[in-house]
Amino acid sequence: MQDKKPMIYAEEAVMDREVLLSDLPDIDLYMDQIITLIEEKLAPGSSGKSERPLTKTMINNYSKEGLIKPVKGKKYTKEHIVQMLMIYSMKNTLSIQEIKRLFAGVYDEDDFGSEDLLKSYSDFLATKPLLRNKSLAVLDELLEATNCDIEDPRDTLTLVMELAAISAYLKTISQAVLRERFALPPTAGKAKLPRNDGSQTKKSSKSKEGK
Repeated sequence: MQDKKPMIYAEEAVMDREVLLSDLPDIDLYMDQIITLIEEKLAPGSSGKSERPLTKTMINNYSKEGLIKPVKGKKYTKEHIVQMLMIYSMKNTLSIQEIKRLFAGVYDEDDFGSEDLLKSYSDFLATKPLLRNKSLAVLDELLEATNCDIEDPRDTLTLVMELAAISAYLKTISQAVLRERFALPPTAGKAKLPRNDGSQTKKSSKSKEGK
């Protein structure tokens, strides 16, 4: 008989909350206003995330790292806020540099603008119920195939490893899509070699002469 406890845990875990586009005002907001808005919408969720969804340090880092579009003055547009929400959704799977490359890649497209970003976010939210159901279906199929007993420590260990493996596969697929669609520049990640113009040799010779 299939143990139903993992399904109960899973149903609670995937019931995260969302910030809809309709929740965002059409006026620009100060940093504190954004943080308050996001916390009010996301904090009541039971997704198991204990950290704050957004802080001043995060926003400043996103701006400094070039993850969000340049800010004019002290107020942030709806586009900025949506970028922050997208980062929040992806940062547990993709690195900050990967998210930065994704944003840079889509914005480099000639026909991609602010409205396209908002549409992408809206489409993403529309698929969340499907993603939740698919996640639960995968777990249910796995439990049935393995006859898992969550009270057995061996089964618990195996189940957690299996779920972690599924997560790793999906992460790798995400990275593959990003890599194929927006490849790294040829020089990315390569250390810059020092210029060999003879200056080092001259310096070494002078040092020896002084001894």
